[in-house]
Amino acid sequence: MTEVDLRAEFEAILPGSWMIDAFHFPGPVPLYWARTHPEPYRRGCQEFASFYGLLIDGLEYRYLHVFAYAAVHPVSADEVGQRFARAQEVLANKLWLKQLEEWDSVVKPAAIAAQRELQSVDPDRLSDAELVGYLERCHDNLVEMIYQYMRFTGAADIAGGDLLAHLSDWTVVTPGELEVLNRGEGRLSAGTSVELGRAVQAIESDPAARALLASDADPAEVLASLRGLDGDAGRAVSDYVELVGYRLLDGVDISYRYALEVPAALLQTLREAGVAEDDQVKTTIAEIRARVPDEHRARFDELVEDARTMHRIGVERGVFGSFWAAGLMRRAMLSAGRRLVSRGQLHDTEDVIDAGYDQLRAMILGLDGPSADELAERRARRTSGSATDAPATLGPPAPPLPDPSGSSAATRVMRAFGVKLGVFFPSHAEESGP
Repeated sequence: MTEVDLRAEFEAILPGSWMIDAFHFPGPVPLYWARTHPEPYRRGCQEFASFYGLLIDGLEYRYLHVFAYAAVHPVSADEVGQRFARAQEVLANKLWLKQLEEWDSVVKPAAIAAQRELQSVDPDRLSDAELVGYLERCHDNLVEMIYQYMRFTGAADIAGGDLLAHLSDWTVVTPGELEVLNRGEGRLSAGTSVELGRAVQAIESDPAARALLASDADPAEVLASLRGLDGDAGRAVSDYVELVGYRLLDGVDISYRYALEVPAALLQTLREAGVAEDDQVKTTIAEIRARVPDEHRARFDELVEDARTMHRIGVERGVFGSFWAAGLMRRAMLSAGRRLVSRGQLHDTEDVIDAGYDQLRAMILGLDGPSADELAERRARRTSGSATDAPATLGPPAPPLPDPSGSSAATRVMRAFGVKLGVFFPSHAEESGP
């Protein structure tokens, strides 16, 4: 099939204006993710766009032949006036701080509690019917966490984007400096500052733990030995691993491994945790500040404080939310996969990742479902495919967003969001999450 034929097929199935997202999804995604992700993502995007007075009706994902396509929808003309007023309120009252308070006092504790409870269940010990019920609970949790991740996008990005937008008016900032600013405070970037700090301190105080951590033995064995130590070091490392072990490491969908599948990564984090990034960030901020014109330095200081305050929510909404939830869903699916392999219904445990949600439940219960050969073929297509195999864009150019120039507040909020996420200013593209 030629590129022209492929584009015609894709555009017939998915009308509108779409752009492939090769950044978050460099290849095809599992069928489960393609059917699960769009609804809570869209719902969360609509909510944060309205909360911050953005002139968009949110962002949307659709999956075509399990390739990820994204679209930005403009807000309707009759809502523009309301969004102007809301943007003014957001800036006047720094409403991102209100969301941070909600996150700290309500949302984050509830997310941690819910996911700890799911994690406490050993899916390998469940009956078939119980495993199906557990998969449903993990699925519902993932849907909620995807929505929650997107609902707090504005809180994560508006303050930081506002800083970057103002900097572009005042001085030249190098890519390296931008990377440091966007990384934020080192201890908070880990998303687990308390547990990680305790583990590092306990290891440093225990000669046996230090020797184990420095060992070049098998990473899984080293990690197990650290957790098995008597005393503070063993308990602290176990507490840390319990909190981070089932979070996805380097992707956002269930095809990516969680931390306990790559014990070397957990050991590397423990080895490097003592290297603080805070001094580098502070030095970079001071160097940039020296280049900002005198009359803007007070504003610069205020913007930096807000951006630094809000940075951690960008990290935490993943590590305490969607990344953890996706890892737990993956764990449950792999448990099902091992069971299906033992029955001859799968060739390889990992093939289960390419089953649809309803298909997987049916297979566990002995009902109709895809064959082992079909799932193996799906996995082979997914893992060998690339976003370059599909058209980069579909449909006509996207419709223009409403003109924000009638409101300085709306202009500022839209620019902050666009600069931070790269949605409206692609040259500033940065990872924004699922």
